[in-house]
Amino acid sequence: MTYQFEKFMPGIGQEERSRRMRLGELQGIARRLIRTTDCENAHWLAQLSSAYATAYIYADVSEEVLVSIGRVCHAVMVAAMHAEALNDRLVRHD
Repeated sequence: MTYQFEKFMPGIGQEERSRRMRLGELQGIARRLIRTTDCENAHWLAQLSSAYATAYIYADVSEEVLVSIGRVCHAVMVAAMHAEALNDRLVRHD
């Protein structure tokens, strides 16, 4: 991912690059959950997180916006993972 930032966004600072890389990591985590979950709510939340991350990885926005989007994506992924865990517990008890 670093190569892509150097190629398409030359001149960005290390802090901004790190924030954008974190969005890429969250996007990857969300996509893996989308592929593997049987829980409809976890799937939907992971799709939401992935969509936000995708929209902002290369967007021309301030670092403040990147921080906010990163927090949103992280929070939504935590909710998705909790939904997955809850679903697993419910399925085991059926």
